[in-house]
Amino acid sequence: MIPCAVAEKFSAFFGSRPVLSEISLSFSEKSVTALLGRSGSGKTTLLRSLNGLNDHFAGFRSTGDLSVRLGGILRPVRGPDALPASELRRRVGMVFQNPNPLPLSIRRNMTLPLSLVAGTEGEEAEGVMREAFVKVGLWPEVSHRLDRPAAELSGGQQQRLCLARAVALKPEILLLDEPTASLDYLAAAGVEELILSLKEQYSIIMVSHSFAQARRVADTLVFLSDGRVSAALPVSDVPLGADIGPFLERYL
Repeated sequence: MIPCAVAEKFSAFFGSRPVLSEISLSFSEKSVTALLGRSGSGKTTLLRSLNGLNDHFAGFRSTGDLSVRLGGILRPVRGPDALPASELRRRVGMVFQNPNPLPLSIRRNMTLPLSLVAGTEGEEAEGVMREAFVKVGLWPEVSHRLDRPAAELSGGQQQRLCLARAVALKPEILLLDEPTASLDYLAAAGVEELILSLKEQYSIIMVSHSFAQARRVADTLVFLSDGRVSAALPVSDVPLGADIGPFLERYL
């Protein structure tokens, strides 16, 4: 197994409060890893640590090592050998729980980040935008209204727009923080199908509150409890039927 990310005795704190305690874990490349656990177990803190987003929060600090594989090289997320934050967050893209389109047109939601982050302009940016929309299955729905406000899109379309925006910046790893939590059943099913199609090109690490969803889309399940890894196993090792209740009680 080639890892896309590795944690070695990684702990995280907000002030004096420990949130993660000595996490040691490898995430597989070109697959989907789902982080599962009760509220407050540390799932989102671990996810955001992988591209340095926690550094924006007052009082955050960490110990141990956390690395991501970029360009075939394991690079530390923090420290003197880490990439600049802007480069790290471009190459380790993130999509949040609630769709967060910019208050601009659909087109500018794509071309503005391309200009600011990647320096891509004009016809090249238009081509990258189209390619990203095709990749997330949104092009037929937006190609005729690119200059309309992104706010006019449905919730599911907005979330796919956010995925397209991340994909357009050519990340190597995608972090998804409960990407279907605010969507209805049909929109959520569409995003799940998209995740399954994207894992052939990207290493995906996602937080989910739904065990059923994690079983549908993930290759590996990581269970967190009180800031520690209680289990990490292939989805094929998860029991079925009546055995699932005791299994979940054991690890959550």
